[in-house]
Amino acid sequence: MYIMKRNISLRIFRVCAVVFLSAALLTVSGCDFIQKQLVLQIISSTQDDETTQEEVSMDGFAQEEAVQDDAAEQGEYDPLQTKSFGTYILPDEWIEAEQQSRGEKYFYIRETSIGDPLPTNISVEMGTNRYALDEHLIFRRAILEQLIMQAQNAESVNGSGTYTENDDILYIFTIKEDDVTTVQYYIVGEEKYILIHLTVFDDEETEIGEAAALYIANTFVWPE
Repeated sequence: MYIMKRNISLRIFRVCAVVFLSAALLTVSGCDFIQKQLVLQIISSTQDDETTQEEVSMDGFAQEEAVQDDAAEQGEYDPLQTKSFGTYILPDEWIEAEQQSRGEKYFYIRETSIGDPLPTNISVEMGTNRYALDEHLIFRRAILEQLIMQAQNAESVNGSGTYTENDDILYIFTIKEDDVTTVQYYIVGEEKYILIHLTVFDDEETEIGEAAALYIANTFVWPE
């Protein structure tokens, strides 16, 4: 069982999030999703205060079946994922949705979801920004501001802060909408971050998805 080592002003953060939303006179009640994913690309050092969005198609999930079935039968899946931005371990029964992964953004689904057009899925990628590690509270505020702008019709938006098992700062944001829940896990680095993005279409799979995404976060290690 994962034991929280420290808490980054968890209660204060939640209160501040509510106060900030109220002060902005915004009703958080729905999300503008791109292919059912809320995309939060935090400002980079070369973009000042501009943000970018990347569209990721989900049409190919149902086309994974033949490719993934063959690979699964042959035992080709290695739970240890080694990427240019670090390593992490996949939970049992989670595999890469190779037709959806592109560039340095990797998608994962459960083996039992192969062929499902809208499976619970997790993506992992690295982003860059202009914030030093000791400016993580400013980075957190930047994420919150983007959530306010993008989550116009969400039922609820919640945020919390903690540390991974490898002592990296971890911020978690949950956006609940009628037909989808997204949870974003930000592992904070020096002018960079890892975004683990969970998308759940079936409420019954929320607990499974959150456990898997948190497992990935807790096993993540930056490259030396």
